[in-house]
Amino acid sequence: MVKSVGNNKFCAKCGKELGEASSFCANCGAAIDSKKKVNRGLIITLAILGSLALLSGVSVLALKIFHKPYTRTVMVYMIGSDLESSQSSASLDINEMKEAGFNQDDTNVVVYTGGSKTWALDNIDPDKNSIFEIKDRENVKVKDFDTKPMTAPETLTEFIDFAYEKYPANYYDLIFWDHGGGPIYGYGRDENTITQSPMSMKKMGQALSNSRLTKQNKFELIGFDACLMGSIEVANVLRPFADYMVASEETEPGYGWDYKFLAKTNRGTDTESMGRSIVDSFMEHYKDSSEYDLSLALIKLGPLDDVMSATGELFGKLNEEVTAQTFSSFSVALTRKKVYGYSGRDNSSMDLVDLKDLSESVTNIYPNEVKAVGDALAKVVLYSRNNIEYTNGLSVYFPTNNRENVAQLLAKYSDVSFSDKYYNFLKRYGGFMSGEPIVKSTNFQDVPVKSTKDTKGVTATLPDELADNYQSAEIIIMRKIGENKFVPVYRSSEVTKEGNTIRSNSMHLQFVAEVTESDGKKMYGWVTTFEKERTNEYADYVIFGLAGYEAKDSILGFTPKAYEMNIRLPKDKKTAEIRNIRTQTGDDNLVSKENLDIKKIQFIEMVVPSYTEDMQSLGVMYGTSASFAKKEKLKFKLVDLDFDFGDMYEGEISRDALKDYYARFVIHDTQGKAHMLKLFHIE
Repeated sequence: MVKSVGNNKFCAKCGKELGEASSFCANCGAAIDSKKKVNRGLIITLAILGSLALLSGVSVLALKIFHKPYTRTVMVYMIGSDLESSQSSASLDINEMKEAGFNQDDTNVVVYTGGSKTWALDNIDPDKNSIFEIKDRENVKVKDFDTKPMTAPETLTEFIDFAYEKYPANYYDLIFWDHGGGPIYGYGRDENTITQSPMSMKKMGQALSNSRLTKQNKFELIGFDACLMGSIEVANVLRPFADYMVASEETEPGYGWDYKFLAKTNRGTDTESMGRSIVDSFMEHYKDSSEYDLSLALIKLGPLDDVMSATGELFGKLNEEVTAQTFSSFSVALTRKKVYGYSGRDNSSMDLVDLKDLSESVTNIYPNEVKAVGDALAKVVLYSRNNIEYTNGLSVYFPTNNRENVAQLLAKYSDVSFSDKYYNFLKRYGGFMSGEPIVKSTNFQDVPVKSTKDTKGVTATLPDELADNYQSAEIIIMRKIGENKFVPVYRSSEVTKEGNTIRSNSMHLQFVAEVTESDGKKMYGWVTTFEKERTNEYADYVIFGLAGYEAKDSILGFTPKAYEMNIRLPKDKKTAEIRNIRTQTGDDNLVSKENLDIKKIQFIEMVVPSYTEDMQSLGVMYGTSASFAKKEKLKFKLVDLDFDFGDMYEGEISRDALKDYYARFVIHDTQGKAHMLKLFHIE
């Protein structure tokens, strides 16, 4: 099979340019018939189509017939949001596209911009939605629109239709750029709308379905340069409209993908190879940084039916096994260690876990069904790279941390459910989770707690009711700063259980903030540190506070934002550094991409909450602060409770209070309910 364009010959199957006397294609192996034959059927077909084009205008279908053997149009739907207004991430990615060096004869790159209050690139108007073509290493404006909500499905459809008609090609790809909230919360945050509500997956499906492209054609690849979109539920929404998906199970760094992969879109590169290039360029871009949990996978959507069917079969059988008597044991078995996008706050967790890891948790019960899920996933997850334990390329919603809101989450989940059997299991499982309390007692203040000075450990013996329905436990260390007024300094899940006895050796530990000034002087201060995740190799902690971000249009010169600072303490180490800072995006529950550019931060204040003895909130006070504008450096040290803070708090609080510590165990049962044991003084 051969097609000729001018004096050049190309394989009719894959579009690869052929040698002068080739008998087969070196790229795809297709046999080449060197005899020139006149295809009468093709001539008749072209004549008919040509006549139709004259009668009704030149159609996209007719234009595509006369295209080169390989052309690709890459559409980028870019909602700038605060990622652009606070750190210029969208503009930087457009610059990467401009410098990628793709062959413009083969590839069109078309970008739709909007949704940000400001843009770093001069020719992008924040008061307009605009379409740009990346051409001759510039972003050339093609069309302006009045500002429209970028998370409205009709805006997305309009962009797809425009790009499909103006840039006809053999292959089409669509990339979604912005925040991502996973299958339940959806995609995108438009700063220029009042609600800043995301586009749900249901609305995204409607937008794709309404486009002229999907009525006549199909996307080769749909990708998410956004957090948490690499789930089976998202893949199922895209399945009718694309052959491949590229997405991350975990959150992404602020600058997201490396768009140098566009150089791989040239002639002879198939879509699967391009997808692998996206994954590789992303991972290589951050290879010298240990600051981020990274994951990205290429998913083949065609065989997804088998994964959904196998998952449904497995959890359909489990559905019959879950009863009031067995729920606690299933909860312990199914609850996963790795939850993607988890900030350390249970009531905001999106509860996305790895599908393969989840299914393998019940291998001992249904080995054949678990194997069927794994075999099906192997045909769907074509290529996956990550630096995260228990991560295999495709996530799924499963109630894990956010047990308090499971009923509301399941109501939202109905729009993205991929299997009736799996959804029925979730409803049954979630019903026991949010139903009548399994642990009837509400007061465990009489449970004996024993402290041992020699090992700096503490043990407690749990009653059967609590031990039989035990999910996990934490030890919380608190500093007493006044009459019935305490501030937590350290929370850790480093608690072991044997029979009815739990034990922690973390009772005498706390983190302190070390601020190094430009002259080398070091100061130490309070910080409240909550454990977020613990693995065999490290423990991650989260610190809450307020950051001042550089903003030239502000009277103050900065904009204050609430943040979650993540720090990591490697195994057997005592010093932790900032991994990333995640700013809060309001009340829409979308997880931000982490802020990569710490130079944009003017200052940081660390919030220290205060509570009564029975954990009633008394508000917050500000702990240690650091000024990055003054080039102060910030680290965190894990120290004993007798650490000397020096004179940092002289005159603010009695020095005796700095040595007055208490602790308590908090037990979490299999329904997610917390039970506090008595507060005891640390000797």
